[in-house]
Amino acid sequence: MVRRWPAELRSVLRGTCGATAVEFAMIAPVMFGLLIGLFETSRFFYVRSSLQKAVDDAGRYAMRTTTASDSAITEVAKRDLIEPVIAAAEFKIARATVSGTDFVTVSVDYTFTPLAAIVPLGTIPVSLQARVPLVN
Repeated sequence: MVRRWPAELRSVLRGTCGATAVEFAMIAPVMFGLLIGLFETSRFFYVRSSLQKAVDDAGRYAMRTTTASDSAITEVAKRDLIEPVIAAAEFKIARATVSGTDFVTVSVDYTFTPLAAIVPLGTIPVSLQARVPLVN
């Protein structure tokens, strides 16, 4: 003999009340993880691009003003950066002569730390440089 489910139990099993909430609860962590990952990736490339522009600008300044001091070149590099990046970035100026031509190398070392600690990515080191000739 086949046993029949009570009508009330059948209606509960067929009910769709709360299905949207359950689906959202399953999708939300993935969706928020992707959004946070997109935000952090975008922020990383923004900071990297800003630092590259800073060393390029400082290199161009050194090329235009051949008598510029290291501190003046560093100030030009820091001019357009946001405050948290300026505080953590370490700028270095190196001068060299190759085959009678003077060169200035402006480099920056920065450690990118993600704001969202949800994904333990750790820190990402960023090292950039610009080398320009000093021609009178």
